[in-house]
Amino acid sequence: MLHDPKHFYRSYTTQELDRIMTARPAVTTGIRAREMNLFRRYFDLVSAGRKTIEVRVRYPNLRRLTPGDHIRFVATSV
Repeated sequence: MLHDPKHFYRSYTTQELDRIMTARPAVTTGIRAREMNLFRRYFDLVSAGRKTIEVRVRYPNLRRLTPGDHIRFVATSV
């Protein structure tokens, strides 16, 4: 929405703002990424390209992962 400068000068009603804030983003690629938490210090290393391997225990919620699946790491505190 904010990639187009015309939106910076537009007034929104409260109903429009509510719709925009609660609407799910449109899927543009059709690929769904699985989210996994990473501590902030490791997240920063991954995002900088200095940590290239992440090892996880194969808990039941991770058993459906297959090579080629997309993973989105989310930074957590601590």
